[in-house]
Amino acid sequence: MFKINVISFNETIVFAAEELKKYLRMMMPEAGNFHICFNS
Repeated sequence: MFKINVISFNETIVFAAEELKKYLRMMMPEAGNFHICFNS
């Protein structure tokens, strides 16, 4: 399991994190699930 740490609730950054998650899952399907973690 991998984590994508987001340090801002800016909608552009959240969108980018979701896109990153999507592309990582397409490139590395054997890696498992990716989680987006919001750290303020």
